[in-house]
Amino acid sequence: MADLVKDLLWSGIEDFTGLWDAAFTARATDEITSPEMARDRARSVLNSLLAEELIALYQFRGLPRNDAAPVSPEHRVEMLHDDESWVVPEEENAVSVWYDTTEKGFERYCALYNGGVLLYRR
Repeated sequence: MADLVKDLLWSGIEDFTGLWDAAFTARATDEITSPEMARDRARSVLNSLLAEELIALYQFRGLPRNDAAPVSPEHRVEMLHDDESWVVPEEENAVSVWYDTTEKGFERYCALYNGGVLLYRR
Protein backbone atom coordinates (compact mmCIF):
# COMPACT_ATOMS: atom_id res chain seq x y z
CA MET A 1 0.00 0.00 0.00
CA ALA A 2 2.99 2.32 0.49
CA ASP A 3 3.49 2.47 -3.27
CA LEU A 4 -0.14 3.42 -3.77
CA VAL A 5 0.11 6.16 -1.15
CA LYS A 6 3.20 7.49 -2.90
CA ASP A 7 1.55 7.40 -6.34
CA LEU A 8 -1.67 9.03 -5.17
CA LEU A 9 0.17 11.81 -3.33
CA TRP A 10 2.31 12.43 -6.40
CA SER A 11 -0.73 12.59 -8.68
CA GLY A 12 -2.24 15.23 -6.42
CA ILE A 13 1.01 17.22 -6.39
CA GLU A 14 1.09 17.38 -10.17
CA ASP A 15 -2.49 18.60 -10.62
CA PHE A 16 -6.09 18.05 -9.61
CA THR A 17 -6.76 14.33 -10.01
CA GLY A 18 -10.17 12.79 -10.64
CA LEU A 19 -11.23 10.00 -8.31
CA TRP A 20 -11.51 7.70 -11.34
CA ASP A 21 -7.79 8.26 -11.95
CA ALA A 22 -7.09 7.22 -8.36
CA ALA A 23 -8.91 3.94 -9.07
CA PHE A 24 -6.89 3.44 -12.27
CA THR A 25 -3.71 4.09 -10.27
CA ALA A 26 -4.74 1.56 -7.62
CA ARG A 27 -5.46 -0.98 -10.34
CA ALA A 28 -2.03 -0.52 -11.92
CA THR A 29 0.06 -0.08 -8.76
CA ASP A 30 -1.45 -2.97 -6.82
CA GLU A 31 -2.14 -5.11 -9.91
CA ILE A 32 -5.84 -5.40 -9.11
CA THR A 33 -7.94 -6.97 -11.84
CA SER A 34 -11.39 -5.90 -10.65
CA PRO A 35 -12.40 -2.25 -11.21
CA GLU A 36 -14.58 -2.42 -8.09
CA MET A 37 -11.72 -3.71 -5.93
CA ALA A 38 -9.42 -1.01 -7.34
CA ARG A 39 -12.00 1.67 -6.49
CA ASP A 40 -12.38 0.26 -2.98
CA ARG A 41 -8.60 0.22 -2.45
CA ALA A 42 -8.25 3.80 -3.73
CA ARG A 43 -11.21 4.89 -1.58
CA SER A 44 -9.60 3.40 1.53
CA VAL A 45 -6.25 5.08 0.90
CA LEU A 46 -7.79 8.44 -0.02
CA ASN A 47 -9.94 8.31 3.11
CA SER A 48 -6.77 7.83 5.20
CA LEU A 49 -5.01 10.66 3.39
CA LEU A 50 -8.03 12.92 3.98
CA ALA A 51 -8.07 12.04 7.68
CA GLU A 52 -4.44 13.16 7.92
CA GLU A 53 -5.20 16.28 5.85
CA LEU A 54 -2.63 15.19 3.23
CA ILE A 55 -5.14 15.71 0.41
CA ALA A 56 -8.26 17.82 -0.14
CA LEU A 57 -11.38 16.92 -2.16
CA TYR A 58 -13.02 19.28 -4.64
CA GLN A 59 -16.24 19.14 -6.61
CA PHE A 60 -16.38 20.89 -9.97
CA ARG A 61 -18.86 21.48 -12.73
CA GLY A 62 -16.71 21.16 -15.83
CA LEU A 63 -12.93 21.30 -15.62
CA PRO A 64 -11.09 22.04 -12.33
CA ARG A 65 -10.25 25.64 -11.48
CA ASN A 66 -7.63 26.92 -9.07
CA ASP A 67 -10.13 29.18 -7.29
CA ALA A 68 -12.21 26.31 -5.89
CA ALA A 69 -12.77 25.68 -2.20
CA PRO A 70 -12.27 22.19 -0.77
CA VAL A 71 -15.32 20.06 0.06
CA SER A 72 -16.29 20.53 3.71
CA PRO A 73 -15.22 17.75 6.11
CA GLU A 74 -18.81 16.66 6.77
CA HIS A 75 -19.32 15.86 3.05
CA ARG A 76 -15.98 14.19 2.22
CA VAL A 77 -16.82 10.65 3.34
CA GLU A 78 -20.20 10.84 1.63
CA MET A 79 -18.53 11.85 -1.65
CA LEU A 80 -15.91 9.10 -1.40
CA HIS A 81 -18.65 6.49 -0.92
CA ASP A 82 -20.86 7.76 -3.74
CA ASP A 83 -20.11 5.53 -6.74
CA GLU A 84 -20.98 8.41 -9.09
CA SER A 85 -17.95 10.32 -7.75
CA TRP A 86 -15.73 7.64 -9.32
CA VAL A 87 -17.17 7.89 -12.85
CA VAL A 88 -15.37 9.76 -15.63
CA PRO A 89 -17.61 12.73 -16.52
CA GLU A 90 -18.94 12.36 -20.06
CA GLU A 91 -20.55 15.76 -20.44
CA GLU A 92 -18.61 19.00 -20.61
CA ASN A 93 -20.40 20.58 -17.63
CA ALA A 94 -20.92 17.42 -15.59
CA VAL A 95 -20.22 17.51 -11.86
CA SER A 96 -17.09 15.56 -10.91
CA VAL A 97 -14.95 14.97 -7.82
CA TRP A 98 -11.21 15.59 -7.78
CA TYR A 99 -8.45 15.75 -5.18
CA ASP A 100 -5.13 17.47 -4.81
CA THR A 101 -2.27 17.10 -2.37
CA THR A 102 -2.17 19.72 0.38
CA GLU A 103 0.97 21.52 1.52
CA LYS A 104 1.14 19.09 4.44
CA GLY A 105 0.84 16.19 1.99
CA PHE A 106 3.58 17.64 -0.21
CA GLU A 107 5.92 17.92 2.77
CA ARG A 108 5.07 14.34 3.82
CA TYR A 109 5.75 13.10 0.28
CA CYS A 110 9.15 14.79 0.25
CA ALA A 111 10.01 13.47 3.70
CA LEU A 112 9.06 9.89 2.90
CA TYR A 113 9.99 9.51 -0.72
CA ASN A 114 12.51 12.18 -1.58
CA GLY A 115 14.93 11.89 1.32
CA GLY A 116 13.37 14.91 3.02
CA VAL A 117 14.42 17.22 0.18
CA LEU A 118 11.70 19.51 -1.10
CA LEU A 119 11.34 19.06 -4.84
CA TYR A 120 10.29 22.68 -5.23
CA ARG A 121 8.29 25.19 -3.22
CA ARG A 122 4.59 25.06 -4.00
